[in-house]
Order: sequence, then C-alpha cells, then structure tokens
Amino acid sequence: MGYFEPKSLLKKSPPTRRASYSDRTAWLMAEMSKLAYLRFESPTEHLENVTEKLSQINDKDKIQKILKNFLKQQASIEDEGVKVLENELSRAGFELIRAFNRGGTQAFLAKRDKDKMAVLSFRGTEATQLADIKTDLNAIITNDSGQKIHTGFREAFGQVKSAIKKEVSQLSDYAIYITGHSLGGALALIATRELGSDNTASCYTFGSPRVGGSEFADSIKTPIYRIVNTADVVPRLPPGIFIEVIVDLLRTLKGVLPFLEFIATWLDDKVSGYRHHGDMRYLTNCKSTSCSDVRLISNITFLARWKRLLKNRVSFNRHIKDHSISEYCKKLAAYAKHN
Repeated sequence: MGYFEPKSLLKKSPPTRRASYSDRTAWLMAEMSKLAYLRFESPTEHLENVTEKLSQINDKDKIQKILKNFLKQQASIEDEGVKVLENELSRAGFELIRAFNRGGTQAFLAKRDKDKMAVLSFRGTEATQLADIKTDLNAIITNDSGQKIHTGFREAFGQVKSAIKKEVSQLSDYAIYITGHSLGGALALIATRELGSDNTASCYTFGSPRVGGSEFADSIKTPIYRIVNTADVVPRLPPGIFIEVIVDLLRTLKGVLPFLEFIATWLDDKVSGYRHHGDMRYLTNCKSTSCSDVRLISNITFLARWKRLLKNRVSFNRHIKDHSISEYCKKLAAYAKHN
C-alpha cells in the first residue's frame, strides 16, 4: 500500500495559509489520514498469552524475566513502526514531531518547515480493536456545557488531549491542519473545537460519523471540510433526523400508550439531536477505473445523493467499500490532478 501517489501532486505545495477549501490539501489530508493507520504503537495481541503464562507462575524472578522480555519486544516493534511512519512522512517533506497512543486512541503530529505547515492526524476505527468498537457504540449523548456530544468520541479524545495540547502549543508559527478518517474524523472535529486558535488553518474529515448536536460547533471558528464518498455508510451514523421522527411519533401515541412518553424522553435526552458540521464535499460515483470522471459536489442534498445512488444502481457492498480511506485517496488524487 503506497502513500502520496501520484508524486506529481507533491511538486506544488498546497496553499497552507489559505483557510478556504483546496483540492491539493484535501488529497494531502486524506493521505495523512491513511498514514495514521500505520502500526506505530506497540501491538497488544500477545498480551493475553503473556497474562495466561504469568498466572501460572509463582516465582517472582521468572515473572520479572518474562515481563522484561515482553516489554523489550514490544518496544522494538513500536520503534520499527515509528521508523516506517517517519520514512513515509519524509516522502512529502514532513518531519514527525510525536506519535500519540493511549487508551485505544492513536494520532500523530508532523510538520513541514518549508511552508510552515503542521498536521495532526487521528487514526480511525479498526475492526479488530475492541476499544475502537466500544468507542463507536458508546453513542449516548453527554451534555458538555450545554452542547450535546457523543460520549465515546469525547472520552477517546480525552485520552490524548493533554499530550496533544502540549505539543501543539509549541507550533504557534505553523499553520495547523487537523484530519482523520472514520472515527479519526470524529476525533479531528473534537480536537478542532478544543485546540482552535488563530493558527488552526482548517479541519478535513473523511467518512466521519456525526459527533454532536447543532450547538456543538457553535464555538468552532476554524473551517471544517467534511468529505463523503459516494455510498459511504458511516456518515449516516449515529442517526440524526430519524431518531427525532421516532420521538415525535412516540409522543403522538402516548395518549394510547402512556409509557411511550418515558421512551420518547429517554431517546430525546440520550441519542437524539445528532447533526453534521462543516462544509460538505461529495465524491461522485466513478465509471472509469482511474476515476478521471469523478466530481466533487459541494453541499449536495440528501435526496440528490439517494437519487444518484439509485440511478447508478450502487450495490449493498459499496456502502462498506466506499468507506475505505484508500477509495478517498484515489478519488481525491484523480480530482486534484485534473482540476
């Protein structure tokens, strides 16, 4: 799996000081979001085996020896992952500042001195990681100073919040871009709200789910660009207007079944009110394998999107395939090359 392809797009730097949308910046941020999936942290798949082994040993010296070997092995794997990340970033002229990994949340911060550009990229959902799945499913709303926000996403960002703030505070002379795919997009949006300052240039998300209520982004002054690929299913989650329709319906029927008011109130308080935020860009369906015919439509309506899906007879599998960050990178690269 390659990164920053085609290389010709790297020859001309994006307008880093321009807050408005840029095709080259969108492609670059998609590649950065793709890089966030690199394994630059210690894997824990062997932890269960080590735990089982330790539970059968009573000798303290043996336990220490096993733990020492395990930690040494993990540190070696982590170092190797960071080296790969550094090498890939260097292809685009970026230098890794720091990789973050805590409580199932991963991100990295990199900078490019020639145009004073810094990128904070969050890793998205990994189907094999239980922590990510729990984060996505924890869609109960938390009231944060009068703003509704997804509890799982809020807690996931909280794991790395202080460490990221410390590093970003040292980049006052850099234009900071925040990005992420899937869960990473949700975390990028929360980070934009938490870190927003005069040098936070913009936030680019790819296939991001909804993060909070309509008031959530009221305090965000940084431009937000929300990119959605053709049939990507994740941006439809958690449900928005659909839940509100259910709440209204239940309250209409409460005269017949009084207990429905209790259900409606719970839904209204805990899972209702989700909205998307930012300026949407919609990647259309491609007929050519090179995606030379792809279009990027601004703020397309819900009905227009479904009309396109029906017209192109998009299969059920496409709703999953179109969520792939590789698909986003491919289409954005094709569009940036021809526009």
